[in-house]
Amino acid sequence: MNENGRYLMGLYQVALLIGNALDYSVILPIDDQDFKKDMVNRYETRAKVYDHFIAPGSPIDFFCEKNKNTTLQGVENGPAVGVKIMDQLREFSTDVYGNNRTEDSNTPIVSLVSNAEGMKEVRVESSKINHLFDMIAGLHQTVVDTIYGHLEYFNSNNVNDPQPEFIDLLSTYEPYYVSNFMVSISINIAEKFGEYNNVVKAAIENARRNGVDTNSPSFKLEEDPTIHFVISELNQLLGLVAFVKGKIHYKKDDVEACFTKYEEQLEYFKGVKPFPEGKTTADVLKDFYMIFNNCLSTYSSQWKDKHEKMYGDLVEFERKMREELQKNQQPEQTEKE
Repeated sequence: MNENGRYLMGLYQVALLIGNALDYSVILPIDDQDFKKDMVNRYETRAKVYDHFIAPGSPIDFFCEKNKNTTLQGVENGPAVGVKIMDQLREFSTDVYGNNRTEDSNTPIVSLVSNAEGMKEVRVESSKINHLFDMIAGLHQTVVDTIYGHLEYFNSNNVNDPQPEFIDLLSTYEPYYVSNFMVSISINIAEKFGEYNNVVKAAIENARRNGVDTNSPSFKLEEDPTIHFVISELNQLLGLVAFVKGKIHYKKDDVEACFTKYEEQLEYFKGVKPFPEGKTTADVLKDFYMIFNNCLSTYSSQWKDKHEKMYGDLVEFERKMREELQKNQQPEQTEKE
């Protein structure tokens, strides 16, 4: 571990905390009170740590300050890159982790509330799940892109510090994050397909009750506002999958195989091919959102081991830095005395 590694770890921690918010993208009924308490504790801890890693003087703040006058090439009168990124990081901090939230803030995506028993609970605004995925995918990639940019610079001839241990960590973190993202979003995609089937059936039944010939070419399901809304939300989720897949840096055969299976299973829901014999809609939906589960398990384990080692190295490096700083301050204090 050195100063460059310490800097990279600061950027990486921001990306990690953004990815951790995937925990709030799947709403499940939970009765286990201990699990609820643990979820609250983790949420509060993440909120504090996230705010710390985007605070003034942090690596991401240093990057944003350095680029506060840089605009995107070919974009006139656009916001400065550094300003835009920090604004998005702070918006995420407020809307997801509740930091600096006021009455004038946007409706929170995730928040802490008191239940009927007066205990804290993590509450997720279900109508904003798509927005949460959108924020996570875009902002996570922005931070990771800054990491790749710094790695390229550190590996250049004028620096010659390739950071192999950090790259090793990143090469397992990415498939872990991608698998986690895909498990989470696939559950929501499956739910949207289920919702789509329900609203289509309701629209057809309602039309028939009103004497409409649903077999006529003039009858267009997509003109129903509810159906149009569900299709729009579904297409947004599918688009985010394409975005995340297109940004993968470290290719893994098992992850690639899962994406192939994902595309094949989408054909069932799009009506391109019939359901497998003996399979119900519920069976196919469950198979769909379990596609990346094994990859998540595999890379979660691999990433965790490397993360804990690198984090331990970081703690030790910073301990030595503090000791050195104290040692250098002692002679000055002795002279003053």
